[in-house]
Amino acid sequence: MSSRRRTVLAAIGSTAVFGGGIGYWNRRRIHRRDEINDINNALKIELQSVDPPLFISEEHLQSSYHRARDHISKTESLLNTADNVSHGTKLNRAQEELNAYPPEEIVDSNNRINALEAYRLAVAISGGARARAYGDVSGSPSDALRNALDALQTELDAVEPQYYGSSLSTVVVQCGEADELYSTAVSQANRAQNHITDDEFSNAVTWEIVEQTRQIIHDSSWLFEEREGPDQTDALKATFERLTDQIKKNINNVTMHYEDGVWSQARGRLLDLKMRTSDSKTQLNAGRVALAVRDQAIITMTTATFDILEQYPAIQELNGTVYRLTDNSDQLIAEKQDASEAITATVTAVGDNRLGRCLLTEVIKTADRADRQLNRLLDNVRSYDQKQWLSGRDSVYLRYRSSAAEVRAIPDVVALVEA
Repeated sequence: MSSRRRTVLAAIGSTAVFGGGIGYWNRRRIHRRDEINDINNALKIELQSVDPPLFISEEHLQSSYHRARDHISKTESLLNTADNVSHGTKLNRAQEELNAYPPEEIVDSNNRINALEAYRLAVAISGGARARAYGDVSGSPSDALRNALDALQTELDAVEPQYYGSSLSTVVVQCGEADELYSTAVSQANRAQNHITDDEFSNAVTWEIVEQTRQIIHDSSWLFEEREGPDQTDALKATFERLTDQIKKNINNVTMHYEDGVWSQARGRLLDLKMRTSDSKTQLNAGRVALAVRDQAIITMTTATFDILEQYPAIQELNGTVYRLTDNSDQLIAEKQDASEAITATVTAVGDNRLGRCLLTEVIKTADRADRQLNRLLDNVRSYDQKQWLSGRDSVYLRYRSSAAEVRAIPDVVALVEA
């Protein structure tokens, strides 16, 4: 075991080592009450919010809303004219989703994004109700369902990914979202095709997939088409190569093992990335260029911290182990404060840059996850054993440290993209 790499090692023995079970646990609870104040103080340190990187216009919000509303109206009409078919509860649920986000009342950017998701869900629910209107609940798919799938494929084939814009960072964010939606639509269309050729799948579910995917295509197409400015396709490809080269430099000579058989936090963050981002090279080869660059920028930001994070065991390695990274909860306050100050400084540094906001959003998610874990420690102050308590505290500490390191890399990543 490497004494150089290990920050602190504490071998936690049985309760007998500490002089008896009941007395030991009472002392641990008293000690944790002292730590509770420190944890609450850490939670009181606010993380600055950032405006959403994705812009949704009022016109598109209205368009998506009306498309969903018309879909529900048509389904209602189909049910009214079908023989011996009641409306059931699906249309009510669809209408509730729609009514939750009246477009004329939505000005907040986050709510506009949430509204589009609600409209897609409303269309999916309305689509599922059409199975009953066409007598399509079981058995072979109806001609109406087959026609809807054909229409979906036609709409999918008509999408033309295009990457126009005066700001490359804005193109990466706006068209990256369009690419991601388009990728989802392709996947969903393939899923629907598999369902329709296999009788064991529910036709109602296939209807939901088909109709929701058509709504997704509507949103994706707008994000591609509303851009003004020069074609940035070649610039995006060149940027992808610059980011790829930087990632190689970031990872070069980084130790992915904290010690034999134990991953470092650098490796842990790499695994997190694979869970949260797509394979950038695959997206590039599929022609989803903006999405490839967006995810490559996130990877560049994260790998820029690996020379720091290789010094710690991965969070995944901490649970219930003997590793000790912190001596007390005071260190959480310092680390949370550092992360908060770094986020605030970077919010100012990137300003209105949409890629900067996008990367900030990723970092804030990591810090928020640390906050949630702190709250769990408070909620379960008496249920954790000593090892779990200490490893939980260390995990929080490491998430704050990862956040602070990553957020400081953002300005350099934005500069590299716009070079």
